[in-house]
Amino acid sequence: MNKQIFLINDQVKYTGISNVTMDIYNAVNNVTMISLIMNNKKAIDNFYGKGYYGLKSRYFQLWPINAYFQKYLYHNIYNKIISNDEYIIHYMNMSIYPVITDNSILTIHDLFALDQRYTKNTIYSNILKRNLQIYKKFKYIHTVSNTVKKYCEDYGFNGKIVTIYPPITRGIYKTDNKIELRKKYNIPYDKKVIINVSNNFKYKNTKMLKPIMERLGNKYYLIHVGSNLNIGNSFKNISITTLNELYNLSDIALLPSSREGFGIPYVEAMATGLPVVVADTNIAREVCGDAGIFSEITISNFVKNIKNIDYDEYSRKSLERSSIFNNLQFKSQLNTLYALIT
Repeated sequence: MNKQIFLINDQVKYTGISNVTMDIYNAVNNVTMISLIMNNKKAIDNFYGKGYYGLKSRYFQLWPINAYFQKYLYHNIYNKIISNDEYIIHYMNMSIYPVITDNSILTIHDLFALDQRYTKNTIYSNILKRNLQIYKKFKYIHTVSNTVKKYCEDYGFNGKIVTIYPPITRGIYKTDNKIELRKKYNIPYDKKVIINVSNNFKYKNTKMLKPIMERLGNKYYLIHVGSNLNIGNSFKNISITTLNELYNLSDIALLPSSREGFGIPYVEAMATGLPVVVADTNIAREVCGDAGIFSEITISNFVKNIKNIDYDEYSRKSLERSSIFNNLQFKSQLNTLYALIT
């Protein structure tokens, strides 16, 4: 395929959306990554690819203005894109206004921000709703899971919706040096280590972690990646190498989130051979398959399932399940999808 592909991103590095953007960048040829920096307080090196600011101010946060008036503030970028003989514009987030609709596709990661139960930012929600009125008419939509595909169908998208699962995060894999890693990070050898990787959004249910650990007792130890919960050992803003080491020194992944668009930590944990104890949701069942240890979202159920894990069986199942999220399949499906766009 000789078409030039332009990935349009608006998220900082190491977020789920920017990671999928980078996965696509690494998977296909003739690709350029562009980041629209609407939050003028963010440094340009926090973004992948070529970054472009909207309005800037030393004193004021101009995100709402930049987000609302994207059509006018970033039009020069799109003029350069359409000067190419053949191009595809791949919008990586529905918060990006679709200035050009021809030869274009959108990736939808979830629709949570449209639900007032999950966001109090009405400005952001209204911008999304405005953009989606245009995106709903796109010929092609890419979703990261069939669960999100169903959300899109219910929302009224008219085009062909194609699910392509993200691949395992580059640099995440199973190692066999648990003892050395625990020594490196000063983690007790004699405890079952539980890892939780998530931000602190309400639907991630991180408030359940403390009472779960209290019920489990002192034979268990918690590592949390994402924020400081004042329990166990917390890490944030870490490299992929460090994340991989934390997975590999752990015994169990506990992911009690009640909603996900895909759930990259599910796949990362399975790729390192960890049994995954997860909330019993449609997306967890879709991604984890028979490797998931599914729990009602109650403290007692999570505690019971953690205590009853068959480590050998579920470690094997996790590794087997993670193999379907591979880069070769991801690349093949992307190229097939791009070939349809004219």
